[in-house]
Amino acid sequence: MDDTQLLRYSRHILLSELGVDAQQRFGESHALIVGIGGLGNPVAQFLAAAGVGTLTLIDADRVDLTNLQRQILFDTDAVGRPKVEAAAARIAAVNPEVRVVQLADRVGLSELAPLAAAAPEQPQDREHVFHKYVLRVDHRDTVRAALAERGVSTLVHYGTTLSALPFAAVAQHRGGGKRAARFAREVLSLPIHAQLREDEIERVCDALAEAIPPS
Repeated sequence: MDDTQLLRYSRHILLSELGVDAQQRFGESHALIVGIGGLGNPVAQFLAAAGVGTLTLIDADRVDLTNLQRQILFDTDAVGRPKVEAAAARIAAVNPEVRVVQLADRVGLSELAPLAAAAPEQPQDREHVFHKYVLRVDHRDTVRAALAERGVSTLVHYGTTLSALPFAAVAQHRGGGKRAARFAREVLSLPIHAQLREDEIERVCDALAEAIPPS
């Protein structure tokens, strides 16, 4: 490592758990990030800032204005650009030493296999796992805790953010106010999405049946 790298990563190097050897291994690492969305954005930025040597970014989408509220690699000027291109530009600004491989396409298992073989770290963007199905229940936090005990993670919402949720169940509460705040205290977004296997959906449903006592 040269003097500039020692200075850039000095806060890592000073940690007894890391040091120079670990930082050098970061630089030799390759991470594959599937989906540059709400999770893929901070993952890519933090890995780049940490000095991971190569990032492979996979996403077929273009930056949309609605992305800017949460996808921190993008700004207004990036709207309309391929996400991988805009993300690569931002990563270069954060840490020009990081090599970025861009793949602006949708890929299947056959295409992912060789990429995954070269990249042992594979964080996958799960932004669209939630916000597909909403459950309104009494004692929401108790139900949420019971589901967590059964291995089912959920999301909660607040009155000020209900307007962003894309399902009709909250339409009457969009715009905020006391009704929206009360409604927000009663709803959970469930981890059910189109890519789940039937047995995975059944597991969520079984957990719900156990977590919500019969009325």
